[in-house]
Amino acid sequence: MLIEEPEAHIHTHVQKTLFEKYHFENTQVIITTHSTHISSASKIDSMNILIKERGSTRVCQPSNGLDTATCNKIERYLDATRSTLLFAKGVILVEGDAELILIPSMFKSVFGINLDEIGISIINMSSTVFEHIANLFNDLRIHRKCAIVTDLDEAIETLPQDSNDDTPEQKTMRNSQEAGEKRKKLLDEKYDSNPWVQIFYTQHTFEVDFAINMNTLAIKNVLPIIYKEQRCIDKSMDELNSDDERFVGKEALRLAKKEGKGWFALLISDELTYETNIPEYILKAIAYTSGHITEEHLKAMALYRIKKMHKIDTNDFEEKSLAELIDILNGDKVDVLSKFEKLLKGDLK
Repeated sequence: MLIEEPEAHIHTHVQKTLFEKYHFENTQVIITTHSTHISSASKIDSMNILIKERGSTRVCQPSNGLDTATCNKIERYLDATRSTLLFAKGVILVEGDAELILIPSMFKSVFGINLDEIGISIINMSSTVFEHIANLFNDLRIHRKCAIVTDLDEAIETLPQDSNDDTPEQKTMRNSQEAGEKRKKLLDEKYDSNPWVQIFYTQHTFEVDFAINMNTLAIKNVLPIIYKEQRCIDKSMDELNSDDERFVGKEALRLAKKEGKGWFALLISDELTYETNIPEYILKAIAYTSGHITEEHLKAMALYRIKKMHKIDTNDFEEKSLAELIDILNGDKVDVLSKFEKLLKGDLK
């Protein structure tokens, strides 16, 4: 029995239930689908992924070489949201809600297009355990680039030589830092020779590194939403205005924990602009998974930035080449799009 794209004819709520009943002793059922609801209900070992390439199509088997226990873990994890990774042209695995919300928001605000438009899926692991899903991407299985974005959790301040001298806050920092070092060692050892997976680390935490990358204005703008009393706003503002990165980073992290990292990220996302600074490790992770991006996409990004930066109509620039557009953007300093284009071509280490 051959069934082509049943999602075109079946209500979303029925798809998953119906697919679970497509099992017959004497009949082989082959289904083609783009439905994440159907894929989330499917067995990994009965799935093939077709990847369109120039002049050909490549077939990948996600379960190839995986034992039953590993397949079962992956199947339990792949809900209708996360199973988008099976259809993506590139995948970015992140630790939590903050990255899931702010990474696509930053890209959209800075470049004017969505990550969805270039086929990039961001998957929230809700932890620092990336291995089960990242193992889907290798020479034996899915031939798509997978970036792991994770924190090193390095302490924002210098810790005492002797851990016995730590304050309670410093002890927490030290424990996080040591866990980050162990995580880096394990991930580097596991994926160093995998051409489909690369890890991108932030020195501290996502919130800290976002703030110290000259993005404090976005945080300051949400203080009146977080606090009702002016004295609390002023106190937080003083920390964020500090020339010392330690105070800026610690205040950003404190606010994120106070509000909840996901909610804080939602507040910040409304304050992003084309001038927002995307931290370098995130820009590299996006570039790593975007090798398939077209020149048309890059030109659209360039035209968006020219329009925003110079406040002009870009209709007269439509016929210019990408190189000419980037020259206009660079001006007195190298524009972020120029950096992104070079990352697409160069060494991401």
